[in-house]
Amino acid sequence: MSINLPGIYKLSSNLVVPNENTTAIQINVNNVTIDLNGFAILGPNVCATDGVNVAQPCTKPGAGYAIDGGSAVPFNVENTRVLNGTIDGMGYIGVLQTSMPASKR
Repeated sequence: MSINLPGIYKLSSNLVVPNENTTAIQINVNNVTIDLNGFAILGPNVCATDGVNVAQPCTKPGAGYAIDGGSAVPFNVENTRVLNGTIDGMGYIGVLQTSMPASKR
């Protein structure tokens, strides 16, 4: 799913990605709130944890993000919020918020 308009987006159920290389939500615009609404974004990965630290390698390392905040656009995506839920088992990163030096914008 790509988000190309500012606004508030709410999950109405769990969002399950099909594999470790899939990004669930790609944000391409400023001023987006993603309310997980008590639900989860779930990937296929299982990683050992002690409750604080994640042991590597996970079962299926890959390239998928739960929420990608801006890697597909040539500017900083700003004012992004993610709240009220869980992200677990992604192939790579749960939430990515990119930042680019001012000289590159």
